Amino acid sequence: MSFFILYKTLLGSLLSAFILGSCSIYKTEPISIDNAISIGTTVKVIKIDNQKIKLQRIEKSDSIYYGIKKSKGQIIKVPLEPNQIKSIHEIDKTSSAISTVLSITGGTSFATLIITTLISNASFGN
Repeated sequence: MSFFILYKTLLGSLLSAFILGSCSIYKTEPISIDNAISIGTTVKVIKIDNQKIKLQRIEKSDSIYYGIKKSKGQIIKVPLEPNQIKSIHEIDKTSSAISTVLSITGGTSFATLIITTLISNASFGN
């Protein structure tokens, strides 16, 4: 068993934990577009064609609604048509944080378990 296999296993497990930990959880109860503006936090907009858009926040300017999102470091204002919106869901910060912690902790624990098992069974060329 080589060090390279241990390194690959550790890297794969930690990468998986990072990817799973970066997921966001949204509340199931939809909110109104005006409520989304007042809370000013991340929301997921589901359009009537079931297209999902994740936005940093929603703003209203001159009677026009805009979704604010980041793309490649740029802030983009996307015009929103209220009659094209099926539902808006607020991010659940508590559940998202718990999910992130559990994913990273679980991934790290899994990687440690695998590496410990591989090391105990490996001879490293001896």
